[in-house]
Amino acid sequence: MLERLPDIIKVQNLAETGRILEGKLSLASMQRLDLQLAEGADNANEAEVTLEFGIDVQGIKFLSGHIVAPVKMACQRCMGAMDYTVDISIKLAMIKSEEEAEELPDRYEPLLVNEPELSLVELIEEELMLALPIVALHENDDCPAATVDNDLQGTQPIETEGKPNPFVVLAQLKNK
Repeated sequence: MLERLPDIIKVQNLAETGRILEGKLSLASMQRLDLQLAEGADNANEAEVTLEFGIDVQGIKFLSGHIVAPVKMACQRCMGAMDYTVDISIKLAMIKSEEEAEELPDRYEPLLVNEPELSLVELIEEELMLALPIVALHENDDCPAATVDNDLQGTQPIETEGKPNPFVVLAQLKNK
């Protein structure tokens, strides 16, 4: 059974001791994420989080893990609420400056740690926001607006024969 995770963690200590945290975080406590989700949607769901802290063979303190969170987003085609599951893996290296970020191996993303304590809620919220799709869309079969688009695809184009082309004058000017 997953336990409730702490809001604040000491990442350096967790890395030095090689700890693993497993648990749940409430999505309701993530105000910035809430702004990205469907308006009025019940976001009483929880993110399931597994995090491993450690130090690799190069001496880099890291945080790796997996996050799964069911959310409701607004479909940009029909503007209705749709279910979406964020399922991501993360691998972050703890750094103290931007110069250190440039020297990181490609397998890591930088995590700037200037304070001994870090808000786990804010970290998970940030990772979830980065994983959300830019444009959320229902599957075609599930979206009411997509069925209207599909119905229109079989219609005949509007006939324009017999009407004068307004761009003929421009073509004549171009030829001069």
